[in-house]
Amino acid sequence: MVRTFVLRLTAIACLAMAPQFATASDCGDCQPCASQGCGGCEVQYVEKTICVPTWVTETRTVKAVEYTREERTRTRTVQVRVPVTEERTRTYTVMVPETRTREVTYTVCVPVTREVEQTYTVCVPVKKDVEQTYTVMVPRTVERTGTRMVCEPYTETVVRTVTRDNGHWEEQMVEVACAPAHSHCGSASSSCRHRGILRRCRPCYSACVSSCGGCGSSCGGCDSGCGSGCGDCAPATRTVCKRVWVPNVVTEEVESTVTRHRQVPQEYTYNVTVCEPEQRTRTVSVTEYNREQRTRTVNVTTCERQTRTRTQEYTVCVPQERTQTYNVTTYHCEPKEITETYTVCVPHEVEREVQVRVCQMVEQTVTVPVSNGCGGCGSCGSGCGDSACGSSCGTARRSLLRRCLPACCR
Repeated sequence: MVRTFVLRLTAIACLAMAPQFATASDCGDCQPCASQGCGGCEVQYVEKTICVPTWVTETRTVKAVEYTREERTRTRTVQVRVPVTEERTRTYTVMVPETRTREVTYTVCVPVTREVEQTYTVCVPVKKDVEQTYTVMVPRTVERTGTRMVCEPYTETVVRTVTRDNGHWEEQMVEVACAPAHSHCGSASSSCRHRGILRRCRPCYSACVSSCGGCGSSCGGCDSGCGSGCGDCAPATRTVCKRVWVPNVVTEEVESTVTRHRQVPQEYTYNVTVCEPEQRTRTVSVTEYNREQRTRTVNVTTCERQTRTRTQEYTVCVPQERTQTYNVTTYHCEPKEITETYTVCVPHEVEREVQVRVCQMVEQTVTVPVSNGCGGCGSCGSGCGDSACGSSCGTARRSLLRRCLPACCR
């Protein structure tokens, strides 16, 4: 919706800023129309009524719901807990500590030291030379023969199937569709890159202004081979030379020699170090121990058990009965009526006045220029009138209001 309003406003602005149409002296090929009494290339202005979107503010009355706070009173029955206290007596037993005295007999160990004669054995070392025989491993090198697998290359002839394309290029004459007038806009030349405010293609008019009798290659309208009339593209196709690849798939068997590898056993000689045992003799010093009996006197401490007596105090707990008075509180429920006040929200309907923005279409009268086709000669088929629009020069353009504007009077 907003985009449509913007496009309409842009169209009105473009009409207001549109350039003046050319006069009869600038029309070039329109001179025959002027010589016939058509009145020359004049511009007429007409008044048109258009609708312009306008935002206005209106005051409207709407209904709304409001809430009023009211205080109300109600009576209800509740259960109240009433305490009742009574006195009770109980008897209990307590343990009272009491200190007493008693005779205790106990045993102790008293250490006693005395001399004791002991006999012990000692080892006396004696050294002497002894001849020993020992074995050593003497290394020597031995040559041995082994077999190992080696990789040996060999050739073999194999047959495989090969598919290849032995085709060739050929030039053929084919018919293609002629491109429309607007397809060359912006691609034929740098002067043909015209686009309107609504992104529509405008064809080039430079060649039609100078000749207005044929389709130029730079106009972007019709190709040179699409007819000779001004803007008349009668043939729908044209013949072009096209390069085409003609395939020829051939399958054949080809012999080829390949190199492969295989494992072959091979004998080789290698050296191994072998250790052989050898008997040798040596003299070593050996220490031997002789056992001897000896005597010594040592002090020995022994513990003797002795019985002793002592007085010991101890504490015992003696039970005693006591009496205690205590209070017990119990509760029972009694019904009671109470009155309370509470607040409620009462809804009611009210009317309010609010400001609302509304888009309205306001009629507006504008003055726009209208071309009468080089003096208004409708019979000038070769001139620049509206009757030749789209067929006389082939490059006529249209305004934003979809009216034909001749190319020569641009």
